Amino acid sequence: MTISAPLFFDPADAPLPLSEDSDPAIAAFLQKAADQPLAVHIPNAQGIDLRAIRHGPHLLPVTISHSGMGGSYVVQPHSAYVGYAKDELHEAGLGMAAPLVGAGLSAIGGLLRAANINRVAMLDNFLFATNLHGNWQGEGIAAMREAVLADYADHMLAIRSVDDWSSPALYQALNDDGWLMIPSRQIWVIDDVAAQWRPRSHTKSDRRKFRKSGLVAEGISVMTPGDAERIAALYKALYLDKYSMLNPQFTPEWIRLLSTSGLVDFQVVRDREGTIMGVAGCFARGDVLTVPVLGYDMTAPREAALYRIASLLFGDYAIEHNLRLNCSAGAGSFKAARGARSHIEYMACYIAHLPKTRQMAMRAMACGMREIAMPALVKRGL
Repeated sequence: MTISAPLFFDPADAPLPLSEDSDPAIAAFLQKAADQPLAVHIPNAQGIDLRAIRHGPHLLPVTISHSGMGGSYVVQPHSAYVGYAKDELHEAGLGMAAPLVGAGLSAIGGLLRAANINRVAMLDNFLFATNLHGNWQGEGIAAMREAVLADYADHMLAIRSVDDWSSPALYQALNDDGWLMIPSRQIWVIDDVAAQWRPRSHTKSDRRKFRKSGLVAEGISVMTPGDAERIAALYKALYLDKYSMLNPQFTPEWIRLLSTSGLVDFQVVRDREGTIMGVAGCFARGDVLTVPVLGYDMTAPREAALYRIASLLFGDYAIEHNLRLNCSAGAGSFKAARGARSHIEYMACYIAHLPKTRQMAMRAMACGMREIAMPALVKRGL
């Protein structure tokens, strides 16, 4: 079968140029997300344009950042490599070395500004902490990048959350096409959740806590405005208030959009009054699951073990649907105790068309991440 050239388009246009094999959940997500400016749904995605590209059956969202600073790391790489890292310094246990590391991050930030790193088109970007690439194995990548660059010739191209565990063929295709692989995070993965997660003593302890909690687990089939408000609040308390305002600021409307499109399947636990006390939003592509929306009632006592109970929601979901599990980054000791192992994730960047000065800055940054920053993160289990 002959596959036509890629179509790069605005999903606000109707009807969407889909193939009969296009994922209906992604199509619905793009249509609903394009109804309003992206920043209405995610305030720290201000000035970000949403586009889409289709090649054969593969339908990919594309975010366009024209520059600017201070947006969420899911749309602006400067925030991922500098801003978020600065926010995490107090959690890293660096002690007296923290000011020195902070100064180093500021220096890197200057280098990335020189590279105009936030002038970027991100392919296959769902605006989640961890993107999944599903069954797309890099088919048509050269034609796709040419289609995007025809409209955004001065933009770097990037694909977040690339690794040779969940998407080895895509990883290889990008290398073969000359993309620069920049280490981004240490993630935690589980190959066989039933065999490696469920039998662990920590997991069994979590389950005992759940049985004694009086909470009831359910999947949300119809997302009500009240449930969306509660889920957005639980997510905000954990990811924004506790960790960093550079996490994507999901509004209740965005939570409903993720649910009604079918892109994310929300699993919750409720108390006797029906109040949601913990949530895990499950996003699956291909044979891999990740959890872009996680939260629990942080006003509850620690003994309630709500974070541990929320982890059961996505672990059980992975087992039920026979999925491998990408546990994303952070909480390494917690995840390792429940069967996860570490793996390195990359941001793949295409820069060959950019001025030499921008290329040099990006290559210097990639070298620093590969030779200095990432080994230090792995050593500390971060």
